[in-house]
Amino acid sequence: MRSSLLIDQNCFKIMTTQPRLSFKGLKGFPEEIDSSGKTLTLPFLEASNEVIEIIESFGKLFKPIVMDMRGNTRQLLELYNKDTKNWMYLEDMVLFAPELGCRSWMLWLKRALELIERFFTYILNDEEILAQKSDSLQPHLLKSYDEVLKPYHGFFIQKTFSMLYRFVPSRKSLLGENEYFEENINSLRVYLPKFRMHIIKIDRFLKENGFDDQTKV
Repeated sequence: MRSSLLIDQNCFKIMTTQPRLSFKGLKGFPEEIDSSGKTLTLPFLEASNEVIEIIESFGKLFKPIVMDMRGNTRQLLELYNKDTKNWMYLEDMVLFAPELGCRSWMLWLKRALELIERFFTYILNDEEILAQKSDSLQPHLLKSYDEVLKPYHGFFIQKTFSMLYRFVPSRKSLLGENEYFEENINSLRVYLPKFRMHIIKIDRFLKENGFDDQTKV
């Protein structure tokens, strides 16, 4: 009876320490750019939806970001589904689709994706986090926001984010600890380079074609 109780307690402890995120099960972005040199639309949007699910794990207060990203992804996917042959590549769709909002959808989706990529990159470069000596992820989210999105946000949105970032989950809550943490970190090291490669490519494409609108919202 006593040994059985100990086993139950240990099982409960293991269950309660599981993190909100598990990168191991994510498909992620394609490992290589297509032989055409362009970005395949559907795999990119599918991977973007996985990133949205990552942000959802941050908590309900991040719902406005989730809704904005999901809206941009949905509209791009709907446009792709209208003509899957001609819009096989994201660059072609953004360049030639008649829908006026297409370039804006892509631009703001790219910026949001870049924010998340940079956030997790800063986590991977934080020795205190990697050693599990620090639990705060707030500085990394704030720094990422300041660099990626703040230049394009007006006063109201900036103030909103200055409150929002304080509610990002702790390292233990988001990524776990001990074996869960190590598994997530190892998976991130595989996941992020592919993610970054696609963000850099889309960013370059948007800038080269004059689609990088600097207007604040």
